[in-house]
Amino acid sequence: MVPVCFLKGTMICLVSEGEGKTRALVEDLRVGDSIACVDGTAKKIIFIGKQVFDLETAPEARPITISRGALGANSPSTDLHLSPLHSVWDGSSWKRAAELINGTTVIQMENPPSIVKYYNIELEDWGAIFANDAICESYRDLGNRNEFHYSAMTVEESELISRI
Repeated sequence: MVPVCFLKGTMICLVSEGEGKTRALVEDLRVGDSIACVDGTAKKIIFIGKQVFDLETAPEARPITISRGALGANSPSTDLHLSPLHSVWDGSSWKRAAELINGTTVIQMENPPSIVKYYNIELEDWGAIFANDAICESYRDLGNRNEFHYSAMTVEESELISRI
């Protein structure tokens, strides 16, 4: 199992009716919430996947820290912690977080907790979203939902259960 997610504590930009753009912790998001996308659209969350790793037995899951401002002015606005394979816009192309490691502003997280929780967000259509004000990609279902330890129901699953 390979993590491709946001670490618990990541702030995601939402669109709330009547409030405009707001932010919420990734762990507080719910299926049906609207995410603010880089292209100016709002897309609804249809799936939230969660993964938990013990770094003693899965050292490959050690988070990457992208320091405040490492990708440009205010990008990210605070340190951003991602799984090594999560894609980030570096200003010119999509890169996996591990590909950005430079030993100074992008590093493997120092002193990570022994247990890490990652969250991933699938939207009704793939989107580039804001995580701590850095541009990151949303989850794409590539047939790997079984790799999540637990998840929120998809909209379709929720509708099916409500009919029973």
